[in-house]
Amino acid sequence: MRIVLGLVWLTLAEVHGAVAYAHSTDAATLFGLPLPPLAAELARAVLLGAAALGLAGMRPRTAFAVVTIAALYLLGAPQLGDQPPHTHHLVWLSALLAVSPSADAWSLAALRAPVAPARVDALAYGVPTLIARTLIGLVYFFPGLWKLMSDDWTSGVALSEHVLWKQALN
Repeated sequence: MRIVLGLVWLTLAEVHGAVAYAHSTDAATLFGLPLPPLAAELARAVLLGAAALGLAGMRPRTAFAVVTIAALYLLGAPQLGDQPPHTHHLVWLSALLAVSPSADAWSLAALRAPVAPARVDALAYGVPTLIARTLIGLVYFFPGLWKLMSDDWTSGVALSEHVLWKQALN
C-alpha cells in the first residue's frame, strides 16, 4: 500500500489543480488559514517530496504524516469550492500509513537495517490492511446507497441528463 499510495500522490492531478485553484482566487482560505499561491507551491513541494520518501521507504511513518498534513492544507481549500476533488480517501490512507508499519520489506530502510528475525505480530500488518479495506469500501458504499435511494438514479433520469449535459458541452 505504501508504494501504490506514494505513486498515486506523485502522479495525482488534483495536487496540481489545488495549486491552480490557489492561483485563481484571492479568497482561498481553509479554517481561516490563507492559501496564497506561494504557500500552495510550498505545500505541493513538501507533499511530493514526502510522498517520494514514503514511496522509497525512507522513514515512511514520518513521510506519510507530512503527506497527510500537507494534503489537508493543500487539498482542503478546493474542497470548499463548487467542484471539490474527491481525494479524501487518499488523505485517510496516508494517515493510516503514518501510524502503521510499512517499511519492513521493499524499502531503503529495510536494506539499511540489520537482519532481524521476521515479525510475528500479524496484527501489526492485518489491522491497517483491514482498516484500509473498510475505508475504500465506505468510499464506494455511501455514493452507491445514495444513488439507490434517489429516484433519479433508479429511473434513469440522471443518466439521460448526464448524457445531455455532455452533449451540450461539445
